[in-house]
Amino acid sequence: MTDELSVDWKKFSKTLAMLASDKDGDVLAAARALGRLLKAGGSDWSTLVAVISRWDGLSMPKAPLKDAKVTMYPMTLRDRIALDYLSKNINRVRNDLDRAFIRAMLDIWNKRGGMITQRQRSHLHQLTKRVLDQVGRAKFTFMFT
Repeated sequence: MTDELSVDWKKFSKTLAMLASDKDGDVLAAARALGRLLKAGGSDWSTLVAVISRWDGLSMPKAPLKDAKVTMYPMTLRDRIALDYLSKNINRVRNDLDRAFIRAMLDIWNKRGGMITQRQRSHLHQLTKRVLDQVGRAKFTFMFT
């Protein structure tokens, strides 16, 4: 096995998200599927661990998406308000993955000058709307509909 990952990243990321399921059977099935995807790419779990251990958290791991062209956009005032609201209400966010997303977005704002992708922007606003709906506040809701 090499120290590089070569997997179908689209399938891998979707399957990885299934590990957050509340159902043990779904989690086990997702873990087995991830193992099969790693094996199909000529890798294994130890390779994945090696790549993650080298990851600095700011840049992509050593195995970037092939030929991916990602357009980065500066954070707008609307993005910054959403991020500020979420960071102050992070305890209201229901799952660890979304809390990690908020922390990563704060890191992006603080360390990388606030350049985000359209997909990150969309998730940021969907998450903000979800938290606002959960709390039942109408304050700022008009900005995220």
